[in-house]
Amino acid sequence: MVIPGLIEMHCHILPGVDDGSKDTETSVKMLRRLALQGAETVVLTPHYYSDSISLADFTARRNAAFANLQAALPPDAPRLLQRCM
Repeated sequence: MVIPGLIEMHCHILPGVDDGSKDTETSVKMLRRLALQGAETVVLTPHYYSDSISLADFTARRNAAFANLQAALPPDAPRLLQRCM
């Protein structure tokens, strides 16, 4: 099923951040599948567990994963949104 203009509101697509995608290649494949389903925007929602990582370390890890993923995306990939801290 294709839903034009779809906004994916919950995903674990940032590579190596939580229990979702393990690497950038997998993340790009996941985004391609979402695009085929009509996704134009993907809201990044990685888990943050304060008992296992500091907020500063989590934020640095998340931002690095985001930058790596952005650099690997094809031009027609859905737009990625993340809350910056």
